[in-house]
Amino acid sequence: PLVISWATGQIVALALSGYYVFTHLLPLRQAGMLAPDYDTYLRKSILHSHERTTAGFAAVQTLRVFTYLFSHGVVGALALLAFMAGIVMLLRGKSSSNSPNRRALALLVLLSFAVNCGAALTGQYPYGATRHSVWLLPFAVAGICVGLGPWARSRFVVASLIVICALVVCNLFPSPPPLIRPRNQARPLMKQAVDSFRRSAVKASVVIADYQSALLFGYYVCEPGVVQVFGPPHEFTMADCGPYTVITTSSRQWRFNGAEFPSALAGMVRTYQLGPRTSVWVFDAGWITDSAPGLQGQLRQFGCSAPQRFGENIFLCQITVDAAVAGAQRQ
Repeated sequence: PLVISWATGQIVALALSGYYVFTHLLPLRQAGMLAPDYDTYLRKSILHSHERTTAGFAAVQTLRVFTYLFSHGVVGALALLAFMAGIVMLLRGKSSSNSPNRRALALLVLLSFAVNCGAALTGQYPYGATRHSVWLLPFAVAGICVGLGPWARSRFVVASLIVICALVVCNLFPSPPPLIRPRNQARPLMKQAVDSFRRSAVKASVVIADYQSALLFGYYVCEPGVVQVFGPPHEFTMADCGPYTVITTSSRQWRFNGAEFPSALAGMVRTYQLGPRTSVWVFDAGWITDSAPGLQGQLRQFGCSAPQRFGENIFLCQITVDAAVAGAQRQ
């Protein structure tokens, strides 16, 4: 009965996975929304065969899964060792008539990691230190508990203290540190940026933004979304936002950087025939901000004389089309 239940569970899991692949993953892939992620912040979580071997990728990314789940390099590495010990114990142990099949449980736990890793090896789904692999947490904890079980039973008090100390260390001293700093993601900062824009921007102003910035601008300023979500992606999209007009890039250009911004700006001006004295606002926001310094440096050449910064992750600046075109021609 346990084997039948396990097989039924696997069939249900595969059916659900297939459903979400066809209804969610494939439309996103066809819209081109996954490629920018796989080339930016998820690059390490997808195999690039010219950079790493298959075995090296699987080993490193499995370690990164555990360091991500436990928010600490040392604790994550120790958890991985306990997990491996648990798998060995399940494979070598004998099942009794009143207990689950140990090898079936080991296969279930390992298969979950193998499926996720296999998807990353073929470029279909990320595997590593990313929220996309957090679904592996129950399977990881199951293996760790088996590995620590015999030792914890004989030293319950000591084991409990160690676990409590590990949790404290992981929460107070995360390593590596989180990419997102909470102080830069505070709602008051976005409110300040939105209020400043509404005070400064005249009616009929044009706002240009990359895809990640437009997601935020549409939510906080326009209420309806202003980006193209599905369908064959266009290079640029124009949408109304109350008295303003918003021009955004497609999901293939998730964020602006200094090198690509001049050509993108020139393309927007050309595509929508913006007049030479059109008031244009550049809105840049999001948690992927490593290209922000280069972008802000470029904007100075396009007439951005009074940039407004709200924390480290929100940037607002006004330029004019004639200055933008002149700046693009100099590039």
